[in-house]
Amino acid sequence: MSTVSQHPYHPIIYVRGFAATQGEIEEAVSDPYMGFNIGSTKARMAWTGDMKRFFFESPLVRLMCDHDYLDVFVDGEDLLAAERSDCIIPYRSIIIYRYYDEASKDFGTGETPPCRKFRDGTGQANPSPARQNLRQSEECDDAR
Repeated sequence: MSTVSQHPYHPIIYVRGFAATQGEIEEAVSDPYMGFNIGSTKARMAWTGDMKRFFFESPLVRLMCDHDYLDVFVDGEDLLAAERSDCIIPYRSIIIYRYYDEASKDFGTGETPPCRKFRDGTGQANPSPARQNLRQSEECDDAR
């Protein structure tokens, strides 16, 4: 199978920030996008003095709408975690590295793993499963 250059587009892997309590961990893992889909609405004053709403779309929404990125969820499954040999990950993908799942009572052990688990013997970060499984390719037509 041949590949087509997607330059300047590349896969984007989001890593969720700090979740301190078990409740925050459970809240993070209950959202497929771990909060990266959340934007906000703020009041802004126009030059006329009128108050107007201003919508801040999340970076995830902007990438999907403006740059044709796709998430890696198909038929309720995360393609990185699923055993789907019928489909490969599109090059222009948004991947949420779900390292909090292991610390969740629902999806894992309920125990927060130590930071050293995410580092190799040289002190460098281990490549995520997302990076290891990512292959440059055309989108899987059967899955979308």
